[in-house]
Amino acid sequence: MTALPLYFFLSYARLDIKDGPFLNRFFLDLRREVRARCGHPSLDDVGFLDTSNIRPGAAWPNELSDALRRCRTFVAICSRSLFASENCGREWQVFDDRLRAQEANGAIRPPALLPVIWTPLRPTPAILSGLQYSHRDLGEGYATHGLRYLLQLKRNYDEYQEFLVALANRIIFLAEESPLPSMAAVPDFDAVRNAFEPAEIAAHSSASAPRPTEGNGVVILTGRERTSTAPPTEGRAEPPPRPQPSSGPEPSPGREPSPGREPPAGREPSPGLARGTELATPQEPDSPRAQEFTAPASTADGSAGNAWASQKPGAPHRMAASAARAAVGDPGGGPKRVTFVLAVTSANELAALRRRLDYYGGQFDEWTPFHPHFRQRVCVLAQSVAASQDMVSNIVKLHTGIGGLLETSKERNEVVVFIIDVWTAMLEPFHTALIEYDGRNEPTTGVLVPWNPHDAETIENAAELRASLAQALRNNVLRQDDFLRMNVSSHDEFGRTLVQVLADLQARIFSSHASLRTRDAQPRRRPFLQSP
Repeated sequence: MTALPLYFFLSYARLDIKDGPFLNRFFLDLRREVRARCGHPSLDDVGFLDTSNIRPGAAWPNELSDALRRCRTFVAICSRSLFASENCGREWQVFDDRLRAQEANGAIRPPALLPVIWTPLRPTPAILSGLQYSHRDLGEGYATHGLRYLLQLKRNYDEYQEFLVALANRIIFLAEESPLPSMAAVPDFDAVRNAFEPAEIAAHSSASAPRPTEGNGVVILTGRERTSTAPPTEGRAEPPPRPQPSSGPEPSPGREPSPGREPPAGREPSPGLARGTELATPQEPDSPRAQEFTAPASTADGSAGNAWASQKPGAPHRMAASAARAAVGDPGGGPKRVTFVLAVTSANELAALRRRLDYYGGQFDEWTPFHPHFRQRVCVLAQSVAASQDMVSNIVKLHTGIGGLLETSKERNEVVVFIIDVWTAMLEPFHTALIEYDGRNEPTTGVLVPWNPHDAETIENAAELRASLAQALRNNVLRQDDFLRMNVSSHDEFGRTLVQVLADLQARIFSSHASLRTRDAQPRRRPFLQSP
């Protein structure tokens, strides 16, 4: 008989569960929420917690290992106690090995490792130091004090419930849309190394499997959104060599690409993309990457200077090299290409609608929505973010008949992100074009709506502006899609949000079979092995 799916494994430090009822309450609440939302037939089998699931007399290591072998997500209750626990480090390691096995089979690494901050972590543990986890979307209480604080005080009830629902939805989505295959054999838990070991200890200890240096690719829940980043490589052994056309080292930015890989700068712009300024990165990596957003510092004139160019990408979403080359290396397109569609018009056209026109210029691509605090054009900021994620980008103006561009992008496995000015969205033909887009239910598109809280005229007319845009994007609003961001209030938030949206859209494309090979891709030849 087939075992019921185990939606989540809760990893925690025993000291944390002994200091009060809070952690056990959280587990029971999360288990009930997941079961109610996914329709699982067994409350007891939805999630695993060792104190409640292990029967008297059962072998603890074997049953724990079996749960790790088949759980679909891993929820880590992050506290100082957890990162000091050898057993918790082993649990983390086993699940991370499963994620790497998924990569080795040529599939996308699902973001199924879900750290939850239990108590403040100062300093941040090395394995989490590259993560952006204190998001204000979950409330000031969680961001400052962690989840335990939400459980301690009755006044935090609403904030706790919002967190609980968001985490349950995330677990269900990962478990059902990107189910992680079970391990064929139960791992020898006693032989698994501690993922939290310092580098000098790990170098002399036997690992359960070779460790990749690029990181774990963990996801931090942020209510309606999430950030995918990669932790640093401290304590990780070197990865095994992967087959490459050339055995030389990976080129660094500014150097010539390795043989057998076409530089992205030589590509032609995608057909159907009007007025596109294509921004190419120095080299095309094997897979889409996302990094933690750091706002570029403004110069004297309010621009961001060249701050983005020096940022180094992380690696939360990685595929095997062969699959990635098929998806993004082909001239026909791929999820490393993004088109930014600007629903913006000129100052002259908006003069009949609003008084303050200093946010606009003579062309659609001169919009500076966060003026005067940040004077950089939003199209430049968007392309800078795309470049920081090793993506090639184009800028186009929203127009009627936008369905043609969307269809082309979908066929080529490319990303499309709409950046909308709420004032322009009230004008024709932009309003009609947005309705046309909304009616298509495009799964690999995102929407960002800059909303300057310092623009008094916009705040004064907020109700009418929001109602008009909600009417145009009715289906998107009803879906409550994570890719619809209606209130981006600063350039800093714009950058962070766009990084998240791009990474999530790429992951969605890679999760579909269509992304693995584009329509015009040529069949790959089998390798010929030469005798000595």
